[in-house]
Amino acid sequence: MKLHFLTLLAALALAGSPLFAAATRSFPENNVAIDLPDWWEQVSPPPEEALVAIRAPKKSQSLLVLATRRPPHETDDAGETFAALKKSVKAQGYEITDEGPIVSHELTWRTMAARKSGGASLAIWAMMLGDKVYLMRGDNGAGSAIDDPDLHAALYSFRLLSPSPPTAPSVVWRKSTIPMVILGLLLLAGAGLLLFLGLGGLSRRER
Repeated sequence: MKLHFLTLLAALALAGSPLFAAATRSFPENNVAIDLPDWWEQVSPPPEEALVAIRAPKKSQSLLVLATRRPPHETDDAGETFAALKKSVKAQGYEITDEGPIVSHELTWRTMAARKSGGASLAIWAMMLGDKVYLMRGDNGAGSAIDDPDLHAALYSFRLLSPSPPTAPSVVWRKSTIPMVILGLLLLAGAGLLLFLGLGGLSRRER
């Protein structure tokens, strides 16, 4: 019996599957859902405009999902936002190790992977959907975030609740929103929460 259990654990590890249960969080107002490790803790208080802000109990891994209004001159592939995020990542002392599109659940993300010399890694996914920019960041303070089974599963689980993007009433865009979001992420990372997406070896593959 013990041998069978160890064999099962080894098979799960090789498959990259999470060893703990995931709970689905749905956000009908944004028409999206994501599966999250149900044993991770909520970050309190969460950053402004955060749909998800959670971390592992030992605080070495974390996941942040943001939804912010689309800037008036933003491109359909979130290029403006992505360029600002790359700049902020480099300012944190990370080296960008990979960059490219990832398609998951028929959604195309702009993604980057970055790593520090001490071993910490992050990954950032950015996407335009309807009138909003979605940002996901996962961090692993002690290794590759994308190789962490819980982070990997959560990132690739993001999906639409229905086929069509949501519609929302027009709002006045505050020019400071994206810079303030980035500043908030920098402050959180500096506080040791490591919130902003990690991918060690970003695999460009479709799911």
